[in-house]
Parts: sequence; C-alpha cells; structure tokens
Amino acid sequence: MANLVVEVSGICNMKCPICAYPTLTRPHGFMKLDLWKKIIDDCVQNGHSIHWIHYFGEPLLWPHLIEGIKYLISKGLNTNISTNGLLLSPKMVDDLYNAGQHEIMVALDTTNPDVYNKIRGEGFYQIVFNNIKQAITMQKLKIIVQWMPTVLNYGETEEDFYRVLTRSPYLAVCKWFNIRMTENTLNVSNYHHKPDNIDKSKCNKLYEYCVVLWDGRTVLCCFGMNGEMATGNLNSNTINESYNGTIANSLRSMIRGNDLPLICKRCFADHMLMT
Repeated sequence: MANLVVEVSGICNMKCPICAYPTLTRPHGFMKLDLWKKIIDDCVQNGHSIHWIHYFGEPLLWPHLIEGIKYLISKGLNTNISTNGLLLSPKMVDDLYNAGQHEIMVALDTTNPDVYNKIRGEGFYQIVFNNIKQAITMQKLKIIVQWMPTVLNYGETEEDFYRVLTRSPYLAVCKWFNIRMTENTLNVSNYHHKPDNIDKSKCNKLYEYCVVLWDGRTVLCCFGMNGEMATGNLNSNTINESYNGTIANSLRSMIRGNDLPLICKRCFADHMLMT
C-alpha cells in the first residue's frame, strides 16, 4: 500500500523565500478532475491513502477543489490540506466544511510580521492572520497553524501563537519541519552538517510517500521537485506500478548501494536527522 501526496495544484499565488516553488523549471498547471477521480478509485480498490493534497502549489487555487473533496469523502477516504491561507475566506471555510473537510493546516510560521516577510514574503501576513482569526470564530474547520522553526523565528513558542490568535478547540499549533534556510543553521547541534556527512543509503523518503505531480508523474521525494527520477505516470500507470514498480525499486536499490543520483548528492538529508 502507498501513502500519497497529491499535487492537485502546481500553481501558487505566493513565492515564498523559504520555498523552492519560485525555482521550479517544470511546467505549472492544475490536475484534471478525471485524473483525480482515477487516483481516488485506485486508492479505494487497492488500499492506498492520500495523506496530503499539497506539494509545491496552493491547493485552494485548484478549480475542482470542492468537487474533488466531495468525491474523495464519498469514497470513504479523507486527506489533509496545507495552505498559505490567502484564500481561506469565510466562503471557502463554508464550502470545505460542507464538502466534508473538517480541518486544514495554515502556514503562518511566526507571530512576528517582520519575520513572516522574510520567510513568506511581504504584504501577506495580516491577510493570513485575519483569515485564521475569522475561520476560528466560525467554529467549523479546525485550523492547525503551521509553525516551521527556522533560524529567523528561533525562540518563538507555541504559547506565542495562542496569545496572538486565541485559545480555542478550533485552533491547534503544529511544530513542523526544521528549515535552516540558505547558509544559516539552527542553534541545534545535530543540524550542523554538510550533505556528505550523512549516510544517504539509509534514506527513508524512498518509502514514506508516493508524490503525484499535477500532471500525473510520480516521484519518491521532495528533492525530485522538477520531475527528476520520475517513477511513472498515473494517467497510464496504477499507483502500485509507480510506487512499487521496476523504476521505483531500481532507484531504491541504487541508493541503498550508495550509487547516488545527482539530486541525492545535493540533498542535505535533514529528514534523516529527525527520525
């Protein structure tokens, strides 16, 4: 069985300095509804799951979002949504809740607008902050505020978020992946390393998710963000063929044998330090 991350939107309405989206070289676009339904049906028939519908685009931009969520729920599945929060209007909250989606993660990452500007970009903090506050008062969607520690927001605490937002059963704060950002490092000793300091033959990302790009191509980790090392295409392949097929297993064998592709050599492998 595979756990999927499905990029329903390959387009984003922000260009966050912390994100690789602005540097992507592959085409941008939206997943077709027919492909989404094919993926859902494959999951139902073969026991796969869809963990996230977010990769490098903004899922709330997807034109088929509400219909897509309704179809997923009608098939007995559920998923997680991570958003930058710009489009989380009261209508969007209502539409998602009525479609069957009862929680959503919003990337805020800091309680300091100046820090937010450096992590996410200028001009968005107050919009996102207000959208979160409004959504909480509606008492429908549970809002999970993403708090991604970086060198820039080091020292902030979970309590800081509850202080500036509110303490409510409809709000949770989730500490997320640690990011060093460019050449900086966190003030944590086990993050002081270079790419070659890690035994990447033990990489766990190869077995964690099957990532589905908006056009149907599948990759095994976030470093394959431009479609490098594609293992299949769900327009024509099954999920099992893409995740457990010849190409995917050959890549795993190469990496286990330390015959690393170029993108693996460039990877900082922070995820291996967190497991």
